[in-house]
Amino acid sequence: MDTLPLKQDIMYGIVKSRRLKSSLGINLSPGEFKLCSFNCVYSHYGFTKVVTTDTAEYRNLFPSPTEMENALVERLKALTEMPLYITFSGNGEPSMHPEFPEIVDRVISVRDRLVPDVKTAILSNSTTAPIPEIRAAMLRLDFPIMKLDAGDVTTFRKVNRPAKGVDFEVMIAALVDMPGITLQTCLFDGSISNSEDDHIDSWIKQLTRIHPQEVQVYTVDRPPADSGLVPVSTERMEAIVQKALSQSGVPVKLFGPRRD
Repeated sequence: MDTLPLKQDIMYGIVKSRRLKSSLGINLSPGEFKLCSFNCVYSHYGFTKVVTTDTAEYRNLFPSPTEMENALVERLKALTEMPLYITFSGNGEPSMHPEFPEIVDRVISVRDRLVPDVKTAILSNSTTAPIPEIRAAMLRLDFPIMKLDAGDVTTFRKVNRPAKGVDFEVMIAALVDMPGITLQTCLFDGSISNSEDDHIDSWIKQLTRIHPQEVQVYTVDRPPADSGLVPVSTERMEAIVQKALSQSGVPVKLFGPRRD
């Protein structure tokens, strides 16, 4: 099976999500090619063509705040059933949009005006968390979910393959400075692994340091960019969750395979 095609539109869904139940997605990333600050080996959108933290060269490929707002209003007015969340996600890291703080403010404003009971969320890879204005924008959302797939820099570089300039320790320090966040972690085996005992021990140390409100753990269940990856067994995943919970004191929740 192939990886998923890139999303072409700003709005997508409603998505039936393991973690968010029902979510209206916002894709702020270009549809022409995958642009991200990570080149994750497990991404179900395939490998990243442009791995960067600098979007200046590609600014005209991102939707404007007004285009995003109009698309959101149009989609919400067309829905007959409201989602539980409006979620920033999509083809790449949503907070890399050059005007991300303004877009967050506009989404919250539209939500407050049209669907005040719907929550806002982001699925972020955490690389922009060290930028104060981006961090503050993400914390204005109801449910900031931040990625942490590794507890040490060596595993981080193998698994997430970050753009030049992404500093693991700086990223961790920024996550420590984000109260009330949720962490998400994808574990896997195969050609590359982040689920062996030494990987898990270093990851638990970071959970203890960051102390999020919750950790969401899952394994690969769609075709990943690296076809040599395989899921971690349910038994092993359950053991990891129990170990993380007992050693970190942080709530850790295991999410099983998708049903779609």
